[in-house]
Amino acid sequence: MTTEEINRRFCELAGICWHDYNGWINHIETLKCKYCAEKYKPNANPNFCAHPDLVLEVMRKREDWRLFLSYCTGYRASNREEIAAHWAELFLNKTGLLCRIAIKWMEENQCWHQKTSG
Repeated sequence: MTTEEINRRFCELAGICWHDYNGWINHIETLKCKYCAEKYKPNANPNFCAHPDLVLEVMRKREDWRLFLSYCTGYRASNREEIAAHWAELFLNKTGLLCRIAIKWMEENQCWHQKTSG
């Protein structure tokens, strides 16, 4: 999957609009997302692959976010150092590792458009 495909899939599973603008290109103010009708904004679609903090921000709004955190550590981390090292690896990776893990978790748990608590 390309970075755009990964980002698009994460948005789909998390219930976030992946903006697709249509309209007359000479009149930017007329461009609107064909899904949510939001007016055109440059870089409107977040890059979750390059910004794992955004992935955590979205996942933390979920009622089941603690289950996701446990899933990320593999349920097998036995001490704080091991958990911290694993999270550092996930958080510092800017190639989409955490985003792909979140996608896999949401797909496995059939978490389609889960209600958020915030």
